[in-house]
Amino acid sequence: MEYKPFINYESRIEQFKKGMEIGPQQFDVYWCDLPIDFRKPSQLGKRRPVIIISNNMHNKGANTVQIIPMTTSYKKEIPCHVKLNNIVGDGLVGTAMIEEFMTIPKEWLVNYIGTIGWREQRKIKEGLLIQLGFM
Repeated sequence: MEYKPFINYESRIEQFKKGMEIGPQQFDVYWCDLPIDFRKPSQLGKRRPVIIISNNMHNKGANTVQIIPMTTSYKKEIPCHVKLNNIVGDGLVGTAMIEEFMTIPKEWLVNYIGTIGWREQRKIKEGLLIQLGFM
């Protein structure tokens, strides 16, 4: 049985283009201004794409979201690095750095880029399970 995504990505992108902002949704990708954190030297303080991983109930009611930062540079192939070949709406290619997941205020989200397709969503979920030791 083939998995069918719940969200109609094209209509989500069209809604955004028309200014009908519905807020961040799980597996959306946004540009985000991450600050420099001197306690985590591996975390770069710059604008980078991030994947929203918090559930939609949380995203609707809270002032924060859980995110996974992405990089467009090459990263070592380890289970918590998930290569993303295409983000629906933008075509952005990169690597999700699951080991760097964090909670941030919504104000840090700058611009909506697109949404991750269902195949990449499965890879992200598997990577999270591996990173947290549940798999």
